[in-house]
Amino acid sequence: AAAAAAADGDLHAHTPDQFGGSWPMLLTDVGVTALARACRHITEVNLSNCAGLTDQSVAALARCGRHHLQTLLLSGLPLLTDASLDAIATHCPQLRKLHMDGAQITRPSKLAANPLLVDLRLARCLRLADAEMEAFALVAPQSLLSLDLSGSHGLTCQAVLSFIARCPTLLLLQMRGSLFASATGYLRTVIMLRRLTRVRPSLVTSLR
Repeated sequence: AAAAAAADGDLHAHTPDQFGGSWPMLLTDVGVTALARACRHITEVNLSNCAGLTDQSVAALARCGRHHLQTLLLSGLPLLTDASLDAIATHCPQLRKLHMDGAQITRPSKLAANPLLVDLRLARCLRLADAEMEAFALVAPQSLLSLDLSGSHGLTCQAVLSFIARCPTLLLLQMRGSLFASATGYLRTVIMLRRLTRVRPSLVTSLR
C-alpha cells in the first residue's frame, strides 16, 4: 500500500508506528528493496526500530532515491554499519537529515560527501571513537546545525569539544548520558562549554 501511494505521487514513507503491532519487526530487506524500486521520487523515509533491517535496505533506498531523498530516519537499527554510510555518501547528495541512533558505525567522516546535511543523530553509537570524530571535524559539512551524540560512550569530552571548535555552524549539541567518567569530568566539561559559548553565544548544549 505504501509503495502504491508513493507511485501515485505521495513522496513520504509512512512511519512504522502508524501501522501498530509488530509491523516494524516483520519488515525485511526484501520488502524495503521492493518499496525503494517502486518509489524512486521519495523524499523522506522513517524505518526507525525496524531492527531486522541491514545495510542492504539502506543501499537500496540510497540508490533508488538518489536525487530526491532528503530525510532518512534509521534509529534503532543495530545491524547497520559503515556500509550504510558508504551508500548514503555515494548516492544521497540532497540529504539534510540523518538519524542512525544505535548503529554500528565507526566513520562518520564519510558524510563529508553530503554537503547539505543539517541534522545528524548518532546517539548510542558505541563504536564511535575519538580519532574518527576528530577526522570528521576536519571535513564536516558546513551546513551542519544539530548533532546528537548522547550515549556514545566511546567518545571523550575533549574530542567532542574539539569537534565543536572546528564546526562553526553547529547550533545544537546533545550529549545526554555520555562522555562523563565522573562528577569531576562532568563539571570540567560544563566549564569548558561555558567558555566556548561565550565565544559562540548561538551554541546550545544539552548534557542531561
